[in-house]
Amino acid sequence: MQNPEFSSQITPREKEVLRLVAGEFSTTEISAILKISNRTVETHRKNIIRKLNSKSLVALTKYAIMLGMIDDYVYLPAICKKAINPGFSDKSGLRICDC
Repeated sequence: MQNPEFSSQITPREKEVLRLVAGEFSTTEISAILKISNRTVETHRKNIIRKLNSKSLVALTKYAIMLGMIDDYVYLPAICKKAINPGFSDKSGLRICDC
């Protein structure tokens, strides 16, 4: 997940779109709520994904929760073995987490 510092790169309109995407609204519903075209909603979504270097809408939703944009959810960072024991690794030598 990306650092919340990236939120300063997102425009206020993109934050509105992000909040609605995370709220499970469809492109058509978002366009009606914000009174913009479906194409504009899709463009905002693509710009947010690019700016946050995300790979999916799920990642965007997680990010919105981290920023406190979704009232129903609270972000609590997980504690994992690699946080407790940074030397924990698999056969390849890569650090892993089995949380």
